[in-house]
Amino acid sequence: MEFVYSPAFHRRSQERFKVDASAIIMAGQEVKQSAILKDLSARGAGILSNYLLKASQEVSVIIQAPFFFTGPLQREAKVAWSNKIKENLWEYGFDFGLDNQIELS
Repeated sequence: MEFVYSPAFHRRSQERFKVDASAIIMAGQEVKQSAILKDLSARGAGILSNYLLKASQEVSVIIQAPFFFTGPLQREAKVAWSNKIKENLWEYGFDFGLDNQIELS
């Protein structure tokens, strides 16, 4: 897997890295759902999933990006936004919050 940083992809104050890695979403006591991590910053992540989530819903996300971390990294997040791509496929923006940021340097 390889990552590429694109200045055009930079929409927030933190650097945002375009990635293609796996993730797992856990919402409450529900079963873990596989997802695709599309981008990552210190403060949040872009995720593709076939699992329907609601705006402001609190979730746990396990990020499996070996080029950033030596092992899986779990963070609590809120669904900041969502966009339905097609039937049973959504794109989400997750916000980790100020106290739960990721060190990416």
